[in-house]
Amino acid sequence: MTHPMEEDLSEGLAAVLASVDRSDPLGEAQVAALEAALLLVRADRLVPDDESRAQLVHEALGAARATVVATGIALMRQPGRARHAVG
Repeated sequence: MTHPMEEDLSEGLAAVLASVDRSDPLGEAQVAALEAALLLVRADRLVPDDESRAQLVHEALGAARATVVATGIALMRQPGRARHAVG
């Protein structure tokens, strides 16, 4: 049985994928953040020693990194904001 939070995240991800421009870093950050959350929820349903769980957590980490990178790029592209970027 699917966890209700997993269903909500899946629906949210589908809606975001249908509505954002992934060539825009902010759009990509939104997609990556939802993907990371969804992967973590899926991993949480598995037993800790399960190899599948480790793979999901690894993929979630990659999505979280992509979120940070895309968000940083979005911030850098904001007019007048480059000097305030986090490094």
